[in-house]
Amino acid sequence: NMPAIMKLCGRAILLASGRIAGIGDTQPVVYRYLKGRISLAGERHFEARHPTTAEVTFTCVRVLDNERKVSAYVDVTKGLYLEITYKVHERVHSAQVGFLLWNSQGICVLTSTNWDNNTSLYDRDLGTGEYCANCYIPGNCLRPGQYSVDIASSVPGYKMLDEIRDSIAFEAIDHGSIETKLSQGRLGVIAPVLDWVTTKTVE
Repeated sequence: NMPAIMKLCGRAILLASGRIAGIGDTQPVVYRYLKGRISLAGERHFEARHPTTAEVTFTCVRVLDNERKVSAYVDVTKGLYLEITYKVHERVHSAQVGFLLWNSQGICVLTSTNWDNNTSLYDRDLGTGEYCANCYIPGNCLRPGQYSVDIASSVPGYKMLDEIRDSIAFEAIDHGSIETKLSQGRLGVIAPVLDWVTTKTVE
């Protein structure tokens, strides 16, 4: 729980293989720890790993820019696609696939599953075969910085099918967002551009 550590502790020690790798004020030590967990990548494959169960195994995860090109760097103003591929080895009922998106401070920014826009999948069987699931994260939503992604498949309330923490990491780069243009120092974990309607009510 990195946010709690940064809130409660004034100083921190970073350990690596039983040795002190860093010591100092909490925030820079935590950032160093989070940054060192996983290197930036646009694509990662998982064929060689041991699966959690026999039913579902993840094979690959990709970060795609707004032009659907694999990239570890995306423009916050243009959005990105998260692509997850997996194999179903045995038919399974009510299985879902999803992800958790974490920022560089160890805060979960959002969670989403393939049921979000199709709840009827809850009562269906997932047949054997290879699948590719895509989720679009719109532009002007994320703040600039590094993000890591956990991917998971489960039968909710029953069992975990497969899970890969820190499956991939990417960097969101600001190429001219509202935040940059206005230079207001807005607060918030995310930075969506919301629709406003203003009407004149009194002359």
